Parts: sequence; C-alpha cells; structure tokens
Amino acid sequence: MVKRSARAVGMVMGERYNVVAVTVVTNDHAKVFCAIFLDVSDGPKFGAFIAKEILSAFVDEYAGDLGNIGHNLRDFHGFHYKISEVIRDSVKPILAILQQQRGIQKAILVTDDTVTYATVDVDHLGVLVNLQSLRTLAADMMAFVGDNAKSVTMQGGRNCTIQVIAIENATLVVAHKRSGPHVAVCAAAIQDAIFMLHRVYLLINNLHPHAATPVH
Repeated sequence: MVKRSARAVGMVMGERYNVVAVTVVTNDHAKVFCAIFLDVSDGPKFGAFIAKEILSAFVDEYAGDLGNIGHNLRDFHGFHYKISEVIRDSVKPILAILQQQRGIQKAILVTDDTVTYATVDVDHLGVLVNLQSLRTLAADMMAFVGDNAKSVTMQGGRNCTIQVIAIENATLVVAHKRSGPHVAVCAAAIQDAIFMLHRVYLLINNLHPHAATPVH
C-alpha cells in the first residue's frame, strides 16, 4: 500500500513537511485509497477524519464498479464535484461524536440562519429566534468595550450549562451538565469539536479542486 501510494502521489502515509502534510487512508476491501494534502497545523486527526469521510463517500458512490478491471481516474471524475458536499456533511459525524460524550445533552449547528444539524429534535424556529436575540445582546454588551463576542456561556437550571460559540460562518450551541464527574471530559470534547468544525469551515471556504483524489 505504501509503495502504491508513493507511486500515485509521490508521498507516503502520514508524511509531514514544513507547511504541508499528506494523509493516506485505505479501504482494503474495495482496494482504494484517498490521499489528502493539508496544512501541518490542521493536525493528523483532522486529516485522517476528512480523508475517511471522502473515501467512505467514494466507495458508497462506486461500490458496484470498483471491482471491475480497467478503470482509470476519468471513470470517477464525477466524484470530483461532490467533494465539497462531503466535507460540508462531515459536520454531522463531528456533532454525533460530541453527543456520545456523557454529560453532553444536545449539540446544534446553525449556519446562515438555518439549523444545519441537531443531535436531538429541537424547535428550529425557537432556536433561531432565541439565538438571534442572544447574538444581538452579546454584540451590544461587547460593543461597550470595543470587542466582539466569540462565545457566550449561560448557566441554566437543573445542572445545565449552554455554550454558544461562533465558528467561522456558523454557530455551535452545546447544552451540557455543569457539574458531575464528566465535566472535564465534556469540556475537552467540546474544544475538540470546535477545533474540528473550525477546520472544516476553513477547508470549505478555501477548498481547492485537487485537495483530495481517491485512487483505485
């Protein structure tokens, strides 16, 4: 696999340079791999995550064709136009992983005044109205000190804390328990989700058409 990836992309799995890193993930059953090039600052975890999402979508798309002999990259050129959609949809597993952490009650992502994804059923209109009011209040308060509001934390009743975090052109809302044995782990999981979402939106905003190429 390492030899094949080296021949195909000139680099091997997990290779890092001064500013650019490459991550290669494989699907041994389908005999296909995905190589993604990214900034070193994105980190190996993010690179592996995005590469796996792209590879999984690619295998799902061409599951019936991958076993055929004689394919070349032109046969899969149509997938090139779906990569941005796959990356946008990657916010869902990020929030799903966050929701699995004990102590996390719900996670909601709002983009362009629309509830993009929620880990539990929510009143979309109610979320948007309350969020807009909170944004306005936070902006007015921070304006007094000449700053912008990047996050707001609210202490609710029944051992509940709600965090509202601005991430590029999106807003993450997380409700979690404010006390108990899982508080520290919850905080770490939230920060991890923020990092991953931030990188996803940076990637979407700066997506290069040749950033990731599945190879058969």
